[in-house]
Amino acid sequence: MRIRAMAVLAAMFLVGAIVPAAAETGGTLAVPVIAVMPFEDAVIRADYHFRYGRQRFGPGAGVADIITGELVEEAERLGTFRVVERERLFEVLAEQDLGRDGRVDPATAAEVGRILGADLLLMGAVGRFDVRSDHIGLPRRIGFDAERHHATVSFEGRLTDTTTAEVVARGTGSGSDTAYGARITRGDLRGLDIGSTRFTDSLLGRAARSAARSVAHEIASQMDDMMAGRLDHLAEADGLVVYCRERGDQWWPMINRGARDGVREGDVVLIRRKLDDVYDPLTGELLHTVWADLGTMTVHEVDEKVAAGPLERNPDGPGKPRVGDIVILVDRN
Repeated sequence: MRIRAMAVLAAMFLVGAIVPAAAETGGTLAVPVIAVMPFEDAVIRADYHFRYGRQRFGPGAGVADIITGELVEEAERLGTFRVVERERLFEVLAEQDLGRDGRVDPATAAEVGRILGADLLLMGAVGRFDVRSDHIGLPRRIGFDAERHHATVSFEGRLTDTTTAEVVARGTGSGSDTAYGARITRGDLRGLDIGSTRFTDSLLGRAARSAARSVAHEIASQMDDMMAGRLDHLAEADGLVVYCRERGDQWWPMINRGARDGVREGDVVLIRRKLDDVYDPLTGELLHTVWADLGTMTVHEVDEKVAAGPLERNPDGPGKPRVGDIVILVDRN
């Protein structure tokens, strides 16, 4: 699991997935980005579909939408990963015509991940997606029979690294719901839009939500385990270096904090690099993190989302600032 976590982090830094995340310190963490792709939907009725905005997709895209919603809640709760927004996901699905059959092969996955800016793709299949009804005989004095309707939904998901095509986590989920009465007929189930209120309020909708919640929770728990301890060294960070260029004889790092975060000209930040983690060889416990200070940067230029300035170099530092070095505020102007 430790090697797998390191692979996820390596892929994350290669694509530059540096994004804000919730942390008790208010710092900025680098976390992997997950996109939920349309699930294979062979077991879903052929006349079901999913509509997002003006675009019409196959039902597998509707399953992806449900799971995305549940996974976003897990991401906000844990803060160890981020989920591609629905708007961006369905925009790319429409452009690439990937919402019809829900199939993304390993060769396609890397390209889709690049377009979406995702390190990991959650793909999978729908195992069950149906409502079965039977009649229940009631005492003769009541004068009529009742119907019992039982919805069952199950999903199987796999989280795949877009760089290596390795499956790094799996999640399964099932949900069911039962209702009594004569309100559900075969006609009620024709042409269902999985994104509609009618579906959400139905037996199938409630069962699907429960199954999606289970998948999202299992995937999120495994992600949390993989990332445990790997991001601890960033907890004290107030930002990260995202770019660096030379101006004359000085390096000018750019950080992913700007005016919207309260950064002002004259602020001074320390730029620091993690060199290594020291682990106990017997228990695997993280004992110590080895740091090196590259120097301090005084902010000279501030945009909405980024800031930059010259670096006063530490002569004993490891060299030029690079993407992923952490930034710590040391003096507010």
